[in-house]
Amino acid sequence: MGLQDSDSNITIGNNFESKKLGKKGIIKVADRFFTDEEISRLSVVARM
Repeated sequence: MGLQDSDSNITIGNNFESKKLGKKGIIKVADRFFTDEEISRLSVVARM
């Protein structure tokens, strides 16, 4: 995905309160839209 070479702001958060899930994590990347394939890859990593 090339995020390590990105000049955009990247925010990663973990253990946020969620009414639906209890706890959740987020990955926010400024000025970037992910493809469906990239989102699938991120979701696999997030479940580990």
